Amino acid sequence: IDTGSHHFTPGIHEVNGVRYAVDRDGLLLTEQTIGAYTAGANGILAQTSRSFASAVPYISQIDEIYAWMGCEPISALMGLKGKGFAEDVTPQEFLDDLPYAESNPADGFVGSPYYSDGRYSSIDPAPLADYCNALCGIDLCADISGYSVEDVRRELLAGNYIVAYQTFWWKPVSYADFSVDGSLTPMVANNHVRLICGYDPERGYLVKVCGTDSMETLEEIAENLEIRESDTPPYEYPFSEEIGYLDLGRG
Repeated sequence: IDTGSHHFTPGIHEVNGVRYAVDRDGLLLTEQTIGAYTAGANGILAQTSRSFASAVPYISQIDEIYAWMGCEPISALMGLKGKGFAEDVTPQEFLDDLPYAESNPADGFVGSPYYSDGRYSSIDPAPLADYCNALCGIDLCADISGYSVEDVRRELLAGNYIVAYQTFWWKPVSYADFSVDGSLTPMVANNHVRLICGYDPERGYLVKVCGTDSMETLEEIAENLEIRESDTPPYEYPFSEEIGYLDLGRG
């Protein structure tokens, strides 16, 4: 079969125990290194490293921006810049050009990323992915909400970023009623979003440390929270598959 003439769904796929990688154009990747994997001439992936972390520039949603509610778009912008896109786009420009919605995060960002006005201040993965793709001019991002944790790990090991919709303080998901399209709707009330940059089976999920070139795991950050509280507010959150994911950098 001439796999070059066929188009597939982008991402890392496992078929009968064999893994393959498909780029953002739907083409099977062959004879190249893809994060922690190497694709052979037949497209079969061999995992050559147990861990992988993608470099990414750090952007604070607070410092000089004061986007207290803007964790979703700022996380996405970090990932775009890490992939070499949106290099000349400032955080303020990225926030100002977001699709906005009156009450439904499935339609766009509700309210303002700079302050809370009582509405459900968030944007779902799907419209955020569409916005990023329109900005980049290619299908770089995808809503992968509902994927398993193993699926997410494969994407991270392939060198992609995950904008992970999680919770504050590693707490269980809690709900509150918000007005969505005119109806009171239970929504995740303790949500927060961060950019996951890599995975190490011995250390866990890797995230960028504020203002440094280092990576830490969620567990390592938790151990340092008490020290950091005297300097900066601790915005450190858990990895949960209950809310949603945006996969940034497919292929």
